[in-house]
Amino acid sequence: VCFFFQAEDGIRDSVASRGLGDVYKRQVHGNATWNLQDGVPLIIATTDKSFIVGAYYITFEAELESEFVLNVDQFVQKIMLSEGLPQRGELYSSRSTDFIYTLPTQHNTFAKEIKLNLQVKFAKPVQSAVAYIKMINRKDNNTIQERDHDFSIPYSQSLNQLAGTITLNSTKAKNLAISLYGTLGAGIERTEFTILAWTAGIILMSPLSEYRNSFYNENEMHSYELTIGNRSKLTIEVVPCLGEIEFFVSRELSGLNDKKYDLLRADLNKGRIIGSMNANPGTYYITVRAVSLSNVVKSPIAWYTIRNILSSENEKIGLEEYTLEDYGNLNYGIVGDELLLKWGRVAKRGQNTYDLIPATYSVFISEQGKANMFTVCGIKMGESTQIAFSVTTRSLSYKLPKEMENKKLMVNVIALIPEFAQSIPYTPFFFEYRPQSSFKFYFLLLVLFLIVLITTTIYYCRKSRTNELAIQQEVTEARGLSNVGAQMEMTEGKMKQYD
Repeated sequence: VCFFFQAEDGIRDSVASRGLGDVYKRQVHGNATWNLQDGVPLIIATTDKSFIVGAYYITFEAELESEFVLNVDQFVQKIMLSEGLPQRGELYSSRSTDFIYTLPTQHNTFAKEIKLNLQVKFAKPVQSAVAYIKMINRKDNNTIQERDHDFSIPYSQSLNQLAGTITLNSTKAKNLAISLYGTLGAGIERTEFTILAWTAGIILMSPLSEYRNSFYNENEMHSYELTIGNRSKLTIEVVPCLGEIEFFVSRELSGLNDKKYDLLRADLNKGRIIGSMNANPGTYYITVRAVSLSNVVKSPIAWYTIRNILSSENEKIGLEEYTLEDYGNLNYGIVGDELLLKWGRVAKRGQNTYDLIPATYSVFISEQGKANMFTVCGIKMGESTQIAFSVTTRSLSYKLPKEMENKKLMVNVIALIPEFAQSIPYTPFFFEYRPQSSFKFYFLLLVLFLIVLITTTIYYCRKSRTNELAIQQEVTEARGLSNVGAQMEMTEGKMKQYD
């Protein structure tokens, strides 16, 4: 067993004990104690004369209010998973990391079918990963292989985690053996991860942690318990990936049912539902529920990610100091089968104004109802097509494929902020793509040409006829003048004869 202890200011002493009696400073026969030093791993090997198979207890003494981090690992042994409690581990390419999970007592007694949620979030992206799960009746140390498992949960590269829900029959077995495998990539020997397993009840939420959860029934709610040690600004951030979600925070556990909320949020802002409050030291309960479920026939019918952030009371955190030009609205037009798209810039709040910052953009298109185009995880996890990846320009021309004809479509843009390493979705727009066929287009073009040709011909014909009539009139007038002159000459001749 390896204990690693890292203390903040105020921790005076720490002791690892094999018996509970040492924790209470009583001498119990057969117990042994080890002192933990700050930042120095304590390894208790099986060859240690005081090593036993069983429970170990750890106590800490502090001179003032303090914080610390404690990691416990068992080498080449299955790690015990606790209900609703996130635990850290390491994954190596050369071997599996193995766990034992015991179903909670209340499930063993009453429920025949249990839904188990399992989530593994990696510190760094991996090439691939999978969790194999097998129901067992005893806590053996056999690694679960691909050919010998009851369930498997695959890895999602877009979310850098594996997560899923499985249905168990608690009458068959009381324990689960879980083996995690992964391919890390060239030159990467190991990576850290956080694993969380829970079935029901309240999930213990660690400070500055993130969780993914799902709804399978309309009246389902999820509750999280968070303990804060110092007065700070508590921010809860929920990202709906499928369906519409709301959350509320209460200081009392009874407030979850009595609707005595300290904070209630349901409005979407920059693809997230964000709520902040000034929190005193103590325990807080966060409940998430689905306001309306997705109309897409899927299992689960709604799911989301949730995380908590602790900061100073006046500190701007997360996406609060970032904004999108023109409120994130997109400008678009359709010419023939070409989609023309433009969008605004990303700005960061300065002392007196907003400063433009560099960003890269990705563009997605989806058939209406097949993806939640309002949030980043909804876009990436839904049935959407990426039509531009990490471009720096803020315009796009995209030729709409024939299979999208006569369909209602949605388009959105995601801006990635390099300095913040997070993404902001714009406001999606809807349109129905009804292109004119090529035959109709060329037929209309021919008709237009004929109309122009006929109009031009008529114009020149009329103009030519008008010129011809004018010439004839001039000729007629000229002949009339000649006749008048001849008559005058004849009259003069007759007058001379009379003389």
